[in-house]
Amino acid sequence: MREPRLRYHDIAQELRRRIVDGIYRLSDALPSQSALADEFDTTVMTVRQALRLLENEGLVESRHGIGSFVTGLNEEHRGFELSSFRGALGDASGSLRTVVLDRTESVRNDAAARALGLDSSLVSMIVRLRMVDEIPVVYQESCVVPANWSILRDYEPGSSLYAALGRQLQVVISRATESLTVETPPPNVVKMLDLAPNTACFFSERVSMDAGGSAVLFDYAFMRSDRVSVSLSRNGNTADLRYVIRETGTSQ
Repeated sequence: MREPRLRYHDIAQELRRRIVDGIYRLSDALPSQSALADEFDTTVMTVRQALRLLENEGLVESRHGIGSFVTGLNEEHRGFELSSFRGALGDASGSLRTVVLDRTESVRNDAAARALGLDSSLVSMIVRLRMVDEIPVVYQESCVVPANWSILRDYEPGSSLYAALGRQLQVVISRATESLTVETPPPNVVKMLDLAPNTACFFSERVSMDAGGSAVLFDYAFMRSDRVSVSLSRNGNTADLRYVIRETGTSQ
């Protein structure tokens, strides 16, 4: 038996990257275990270990006698950045535009630093304004550890930070925790969202984590309650929180 040249987590990382990049799409069958073993010059047993790791992350599903299929990274599993926000806006009848208001390589943010597990209070941040039909709807600040500053520096408006994390760092966002409250935004956000003083907004605070449970992205966002509605669906012990853009003039 030949010695594996790549360990199973290295193979899993490459397959994970292909899923993130869309080379293998939702419901696609992966190459057979023997084909993957030949490609990576390793054993079928090592490939099985890699696939088992991806199964535990919810990215693939193995069907006995048939093969392995992509089950993760569709819009419903990408979380706030893709599904709950971008996906919802993409379904809106109006045109969507993202404006980058600021990018900062090093800024003090105690809440973000705690969420990201940093000893220092310094993080890298990008500030964005989401607009539908040129009406500001969401004000969002996103933070990463300073070592991942390039993700924010190279971000293109309208793209996804989740996808950028996958492409550049081979990080797959597997789960997130989110709190949702109703709050009055600070004056600078009131101005950005073109709101009357003391107008209440939805306020979301989200921590996105990789498959190992490490926090990699901290977001908070103020959303106009006259343009955004919230729905929560439960399935057993899991819950799906979604944001939907309402048409102008729709009552709450």
